[in-house]
Parts: sequence; structure tokens; C-alpha cells
Amino acid sequence: MAKKAKNFELNTGKYSPVQEKAVAAIEEVKTEQKRTERFNFYLTPDNADFLRTVARAKGKTINGYLGEILEEYREQHAEAFTAAKAILETLEKL
Repeated sequence: MAKKAKNFELNTGKYSPVQEKAVAAIEEVKTEQKRTERFNFYLTPDNADFLRTVARAKGKTINGYLGEILEEYREQHAEAFTAAKAILETLEKL
């Protein structure tokens, strides 16, 4: 009989239900990462503290919280965004 360790049956190559969920979550993150862009930027200590505090209070990562802020802003300023894109596209044609 195979030895059992926490959430895994040794020597069988089978994942427990917990590990299967973890593997699926990892694959989902990998897929999500393929659809994202990476930005490196500097924040003032006050802004960094604000992001960490509010994100944690909302139960989100800093990245998740920033994404939420940007989505809300884009929705509130959709017309301005569309106009800005049109202007930039026109300027690129010159």
C-alpha cells in the first residue's frame, strides 16, 4: 500500500482534490499572465502605504486593487479615453 502524506498519495502520481485545485489555480494564473503586461514604477512612501493598506483591507493584492481602480476610472471616463485614442491615432498618421 502506498504511503500517504498530507494531500498526496506517494508513489502513485495522483493528486488529491486539494492539489488538483492548486494545479488548476496555477494554470489559471499562467493563462492570465499571458494576457497581461508588466509595469515597473516608483511610488512615494505615502502612496505605497495607501495601496498596501487599502488593498489588504479589501482582501486584494496591490495588483488586484490597482486593476479595480483602473477599471472604475475607465468606465467613468470612457468618452475621454475614446477621444484621446482618436486624437493619438490621427497624430500618428501625420
